[in-house]
Amino acid sequence: MAVGGGLWGAAHPEFDFLHLRKVVMNETFGDNPYHVEVTLEYAVLTDNQKLEPLLRTPEWKFEVVSGEQVPALYYYDGETKRPLVNSANDYFEGLTVEESLTRATIKQNFAKRPDGIIGSFGYVNSDSFAGTAPYQCKHEGSTVERVDELWGNVVKKYWKAESQVLFRPTGWNLQLPDVGWNFIAGGQKRRAMVFDFQNGEWIPSANPVGLNGSGGQTGGYPAILERRVVPEISFTGLFGSPPG
Repeated sequence: MAVGGGLWGAAHPEFDFLHLRKVVMNETFGDNPYHVEVTLEYAVLTDNQKLEPLLRTPEWKFEVVSGEQVPALYYYDGETKRPLVNSANDYFEGLTVEESLTRATIKQNFAKRPDGIIGSFGYVNSDSFAGTAPYQCKHEGSTVERVDELWGNVVKKYWKAESQVLFRPTGWNLQLPDVGWNFIAGGQKRRAMVFDFQNGEWIPSANPVGLNGSGGQTGGYPAILERRVVPEISFTGLFGSPPG
């Protein structure tokens, strides 16, 4: 520029860690029509801030979130995951365990309103996302707003979204022990029975019995059923991928 300040983002002539971010001109300085005051404003700018808003790369931040209580359905035997049952293969009722979560905050700019993000609050990921398997991430919510930013002495209009995604190691699908008082045999539902040795007769089971995921009795560990109860969407399509 004519006053020697350089272009937007140019380094300060003395303090090179500062970069030009704003130019203000006062054409009637001192009430003299022949005098012009030019004010150059410098600041510490990141590489992203030096770019035009729509050219900036998304910004990611990860943080640990306080753990929450989830049903305790299994335990680890070495590397093997086994149902958390008693010696008669009955589940302990009401047991919970704390599970820590990770929250990713993602900041993105868009030329148009990001309706896909707005319409997917509470959804889970249908695809592999940020190194996780499907259904391990949940769109906790986003703040989406229209922005007018003075960049390079030109007003740039765009949409800014700040989204929170929660990562759960065990996933967001419900995990349910496959137990019940009935079972399927020969295509028919039948009442689970146990033998009363004292009276020498079969009686209805007083406790749910373990099932194999297809309605049949296991006689041992029950299967764990996984059920998705919220909608799914491609998170990579919404948020992209984190920087390497």
